[in-house]
Amino acid sequence: MFYKVSEQITSWFCEMRVIPAEDRELYRYGVQHGFILLLNLATAILIGWACNMLVESLVFLVSYIPLRQYAGGYHAKSNIRCYVYSIVMILVVLLTLRLSCWNFGISLIVISIGLCIILTFAPVEDSNKPLDELEVKVYRKKSYQFAIVDICLFMIAAVLNQQRMYETVALSILSLGILVLIGKIEDSFHQNEKHDGR
Repeated sequence: MFYKVSEQITSWFCEMRVIPAEDRELYRYGVQHGFILLLNLATAILIGWACNMLVESLVFLVSYIPLRQYAGGYHAKSNIRCYVYSIVMILVVLLTLRLSCWNFGISLIVISIGLCIILTFAPVEDSNKPLDELEVKVYRKKSYQFAIVDICLFMIAAVLNQQRMYETVALSILSLGILVLIGKIEDSFHQNEKHDGR
């Protein structure tokens, strides 16, 4: 997905000497993933608009994406799967917000469960992009910082009695917590496979 377009853009950058030729593949990868991110963002916003929950979808993205970047977690094996999983996740979150059982107590439990998982295991690296020791420390610190930002968003929304907002933040944290936990289990499984294969 977007491979050809990102290849053309990167080639043009190389011809214009904007980027060095030896870094071409790195920049192509970055451009391609930039397009994928924009597509995911646009789709989430469109789904929010279609469900008459645009504000909720924006709050979800703001509280989810920065923390996801550093906490890591499960990653789909292909861009198409990633896109489909992202659509399913935003739909599940928005539909869950429509349930009548929500209140502050449930939201507090939900965000606490998500935070416990994230702060215990983050960062969970992608098998395609392992982290060195320094990166693990930096990513863990950033995960904690963005978790604090999300806690502040949650509390501000609660103080302002913006129920849908703190519910959305709670669900974004729980969603990420689930991905972190799945990623950690998958990582442990692969580590055991490598160990058994020796």
